[in-house]
Amino acid sequence: MHDSGMYNTLPKTLGRYQLLRRIGRGGMGEVWLCEDPRLRRQVAIKTLPPHNQNDQEFSARFEREAQAAAALSHPHILPVHDYGEHVLPNGQVITYIVMPYIGGGSLADRINKLAANNQGMVQTDALNYLTQAAEAIDYAHAQGVVHRDIKPANMLLRSDDWLMLADFGIARIMSSTDNLTQAGAGIGTPEYMAPEQAQGHAVGSSDNYSLAVIAYQLFTGRPPFSAETSYATTIQHLTMPPPSPRQFNPHLPEACEQVLMHSLAKNPAERFPSAQALVEGLKRSLGANAQPFFAQQPHTPDIETPQTNMTGPNGLQPLQATHGTDSRPSLKNGGSKLPSANQPQNVTRRNILIGGAAALVVVGASGGIWAYANRATLFKPATTPVPTHAPQPTPTPDPNGPALVLRDHNKPAGSLAWSPTQNILYSAADDNSVKSWNVDQLQQQKKEEYTSTGNYPFNGIEKQLLWTTDGQYLIVGSARVTDDLSSTIIDVYKSDMSGPIAGLDKGITVPSLSLKGVGWYQKKYIAALWTDLKVDKKFFLGLWNPTQTGFHPQPLSFDGFPALGTIGDPISDLKVSPDGTLIALCTDDGIAVGSIAIQGTTLKWKPQPYSPLQFHPKQVFGNEARTAAWTASGHGLISASEDSPGNTVAAWDIRTPSDQFQFGLPSTSTFITTLATYPSTEKALLAGGAKDGTVYIWDGNQNNIPTRTLNSGGLKGEVLALAWSHDGRWLAASYKDTDASIIIWNI
Repeated sequence: MHDSGMYNTLPKTLGRYQLLRRIGRGGMGEVWLCEDPRLRRQVAIKTLPPHNQNDQEFSARFEREAQAAAALSHPHILPVHDYGEHVLPNGQVITYIVMPYIGGGSLADRINKLAANNQGMVQTDALNYLTQAAEAIDYAHAQGVVHRDIKPANMLLRSDDWLMLADFGIARIMSSTDNLTQAGAGIGTPEYMAPEQAQGHAVGSSDNYSLAVIAYQLFTGRPPFSAETSYATTIQHLTMPPPSPRQFNPHLPEACEQVLMHSLAKNPAERFPSAQALVEGLKRSLGANAQPFFAQQPHTPDIETPQTNMTGPNGLQPLQATHGTDSRPSLKNGGSKLPSANQPQNVTRRNILIGGAAALVVVGASGGIWAYANRATLFKPATTPVPTHAPQPTPTPDPNGPALVLRDHNKPAGSLAWSPTQNILYSAADDNSVKSWNVDQLQQQKKEEYTSTGNYPFNGIEKQLLWTTDGQYLIVGSARVTDDLSSTIIDVYKSDMSGPIAGLDKGITVPSLSLKGVGWYQKKYIAALWTDLKVDKKFFLGLWNPTQTGFHPQPLSFDGFPALGTIGDPISDLKVSPDGTLIALCTDDGIAVGSIAIQGTTLKWKPQPYSPLQFHPKQVFGNEARTAAWTASGHGLISASEDSPGNTVAAWDIRTPSDQFQFGLPSTSTFITTLATYPSTEKALLAGGAKDGTVYIWDGNQNNIPTRTLNSGGLKGEVLALAWSHDGRWLAASYKDTDASIIIWNI
């Protein structure tokens, strides 16, 4: 920004914040060290160039983008605390954004210091920074946010080498257009700007290109393009191929050069599909040895900031920004705080797992520490030892990216079910349809999105799908609008969907429009849970044998839940164990586990001795069990509880229910809406879909940190349902978005 003298008239305060001194200046604003007297902490405030008071378009764009930036919640994104406007005496307006003050400098500072000493960055450090930045970039893209100015100066470093990506929305605010996919030509930093962005068409891949430029710079000591003027640099990005990285660093492997050149393709479609795919490609090309990129150069210690930059006039220490109050590491595959083959053993970050194999001490999602012994038995039969995992095959360029994107429903699909014998997915939505998707056939079409291979009309809403374990029947429960407006119909269809099975042409009538759950009990009964909307906290659990139309026992009635012991709150879901012998009922106070005894024409609930299973510690706001999933072994039960704020995802081995294992979540604001477990005991995998559209995968045999975070390809919306194919190869998720999307990943 040109120095017009405008900031010489800047007041001593902006809102409630007291300005201490200017600590940064760039093309799109200035950064000030300030003090927040209310919270007694130092903050950094970015002030944007003044604009006319009547420029309503700028004000609207500023507020919209500031709100979007403030909504981003990720361990490697610098959070936005506040934003506002200040009117100057001359009538012009200064807009400002309030962020944490990070006293450790930026990645640009570290690069410059190394260059001044003619030193190269250690390979593990470079990959560590790139990994953290990639996680932040992919997360933002999943929320529909493109940064548009990825560069080392916007990558702030805490003293523990924890990277925080800053300035989301700044380039968008400064743009001259209101199109969501454009930032306007010239908005950004020329040395790091993608060709399409220079032409006014910034997309998610533009940020990935900028990250590739940074990787090129870290590996060679210079960016691929640099000229005497910004215009000349931009022209180089538009027209010239990048120079060979090995021309500047002959120690770089040829495979690494190929990855860099691929990631700097002029056409966005030819680059890696995600930032993390780019970094994973670099890791594979470089191997596991921690080497400096320039031979025989020592590693430079972390940049130390002078004490004068660390304390204000009142001796206040600067805020060391974390993700809210949660300082846990990133939870994605290759997360930067976990030791790996590409990280030195003396990692300074706090390990999430402490202790030996006999008893693991883990940091739970609520911040407490829990001991849990032999958690692998959750997923394995008691007689089966835990096998040693064979080396995994080399992943595809984007192992976490969607394999198929399905769009044929008019409304979001609330239920998914894979055929137990084929790779055919069935989906049900409130658009009066059930659709099938033959994945083997769709794969051959090579499209960006796919339509269903089968369409079956079904009247009714809130449909629930359930396959019988032998694959003979597909059960469809839907709230149909009957004459008395009071019934749900459960249809039982043949496996080829040619029609209902004999004797059930009209289906099974459930006297309620609120069907809570269906299950396949003892491998011959349909178990259904419903509620009486006219009576508070009155629930019913019934059984039907679809092959015996005369089987009509009286349903169980839970009125105040006296049969469930201490459970006394509404039931939200029903899950039957894989062997069909146990039923789990999710309630507002935990999970009740039991079985049903059939005594003539009556049913009796038989609670297990350990029931109910409750989350601990008991939070002030309660632990409502939103949903549950059984492991393939039938010994493990996993549930997501609704806390305030956020979730707890916990697991119990029902043979030793006093032990509880908690799966780690990215933050206290993460809400898991649905769960799915791997369909066999070969792998101890758990998938969880979140309200923000993210899908996490945990490996129960490793630790409580998600081993993968699946890339939705920029799609946003709550995950409504998850389903794993019978062979474990495919994972499907339905989204609550305007396109009623379903994504399938190759796991």
